[in-house]
Amino acid sequence: SSLATVARVALRHRLISPYRLVSGLARNARYARRGESGALVAYARDAVLGAIAGRRVDQLVHVVDESVQRLLPRLRPTMVAALNGHLAAGDRCIVLSASPHELVDRLARELGAERGIGTRGEIVDGRCTGRLEGPFCHGEGKIVRLRAELGDVDLATSTFYTDSKSDLPLLGLVGERVIVDPDDELRSVALVQGWPITS
Repeated sequence: SSLATVARVALRHRLISPYRLVSGLARNARYARRGESGALVAYARDAVLGAIAGRRVDQLVHVVDESVQRLLPRLRPTMVAALNGHLAAGDRCIVLSASPHELVDRLARELGAERGIGTRGEIVDGRCTGRLEGPFCHGEGKIVRLRAELGDVDLATSTFYTDSKSDLPLLGLVGERVIVDPDDELRSVALVQGWPITS
């Protein structure tokens, strides 16, 4: 989850209150212990949308830039190595996340991937409205966002890495699956299906 990192940066830029930071960190700790839940995901989505409502887009550029620089050193070395292996093989590499699109895309490009796809917030006259533009990039919405960005790609030839049970809809469409430090529910499914599990 990028929530804790982005929240700390947003506080430094005075985009959120200390109370909202503490509340977000508590929920992020719960996510780290138990995996995601519908309520936790909805809270994170609504907290981000609420924090940016009314803000000019140019105010948020610094938050995205700083958050990416803080997130890069925290990425799992095994996943960076896996991405680099795909890039060396000439594979098309896309990062999908429920996090804000601008953050995901910037992080993906820093890593050398073709692009990142995340949740898009609505922008009107250079300001964030606090509403979604299109579906939340989570669960089934992740498939919708992927197809909106890339068209009708053949997912049966794709390899997909995930740690979350929320990605089961997408896992059902891809050709190869790699399960990374999964939550309990996804681990159970992976063991039954014989999907490789790594950390």
